[in-house]
Amino acid sequence: MNIPYHDTAKILGFQIKNTVGESALASWTKTRAKIRTQAQEAYCRMLTLDKRIQFVHEYLMVCAWYVSQIYPLPDVCVRQLNTTISWFVRKGDIFLVPLSTLYRSKGQGGWDLTNLPAKSHALLLYRMRQQVMKQGTITSAWMRTWGLNVKGDNPPFRDVIPEYLEYLRRFAMDSAYVDEQGPMESKRAYKRRVYNTLYHISRGETGIQDMRITKIWTTTDWNTAWKNIHCTPVPGGTKAVWYKVIHDILPTNVRLRKIRISPTDKCNNCGMHDMIQHRLIECREGPRTWQWTTQKLALILRTIPTQIPSEWLLRPQCALWTPTRRRAVMWILAKAVFFRTRTNQELTLRDFIAFMQANKYKLYQTVKWRLLVANYLCVLDMP
Repeated sequence: MNIPYHDTAKILGFQIKNTVGESALASWTKTRAKIRTQAQEAYCRMLTLDKRIQFVHEYLMVCAWYVSQIYPLPDVCVRQLNTTISWFVRKGDIFLVPLSTLYRSKGQGGWDLTNLPAKSHALLLYRMRQQVMKQGTITSAWMRTWGLNVKGDNPPFRDVIPEYLEYLRRFAMDSAYVDEQGPMESKRAYKRRVYNTLYHISRGETGIQDMRITKIWTTTDWNTAWKNIHCTPVPGGTKAVWYKVIHDILPTNVRLRKIRISPTDKCNNCGMHDMIQHRLIECREGPRTWQWTTQKLALILRTIPTQIPSEWLLRPQCALWTPTRRRAVMWILAKAVFFRTRTNQELTLRDFIAFMQANKYKLYQTVKWRLLVANYLCVLDMP
């Protein structure tokens, strides 16, 4: 009959082949190439760390969430997509925090970056459970045949399902650890619970490791430090700079020399050891800038400037009361770090004062500024 034979069909953008594994690999390969192209097009945009992570969530991975509801994510595509995400988020940074750290919540030292495998499995599990609930469908019938219409035993016994049905094995194993949706639980809350469960399971499989910075400074109250960073009423770009300073991933000459990129560990401006603390409070106008900052903080805290430790710039673990006073103190520290980490070290104390007053004016243009910092920032106008 001269009918051409094709081993691949395309339906609604999905590749259909002889097996689920082949179909998933073909569809995800195409999706991965599309995501990589989009990342290359947006790579040169002047985006800070928080904006790049937001771009990944709201644009870059949208098509991946669509495919995740149909096909399981192959391991090879997980590695390739994680490489693309890491490359885009870093944007050429020499030192960086690993993706495993960014996956953490903001209160644990991360930035709430979505874990790709965990969310893919969560979306697929949610959709398959919705399909099981539909009566009179083929999917519902064969899912009931395998006993997947209800939550399985914990721990699961995957060998009940044949090896060639790997996607059903994965569904059975994930389903054993996730309770069904409660009668008073919204869809959004249920999806979030499924994702959190699968994410913590994946963390348990790979092992939970402490962050590098917490291993170095073991006596620091890091829970308070992360809380102080993210409660500060400053733009996300300022928080991202402070986040990098705290994690010690700025390319100082001390760190660059250790990996043999810089021939010296001395500062290019003053000849002293180029470390983060040196850039913040020691280089050129740094002492005068820090002295002015401690004077303003001392007025807010009702103490003397010498009682304000420079450690707060690198590890803001101070627990202050009231919340408005704490946010005001953190606001000043965050702006000081942001100003001093600029590449132009020729800026003077007068420039710093003008910078602080201009940012204070911008903050006061918001509706709830009194609820955030009260009148504590009026000390910036005092001589």
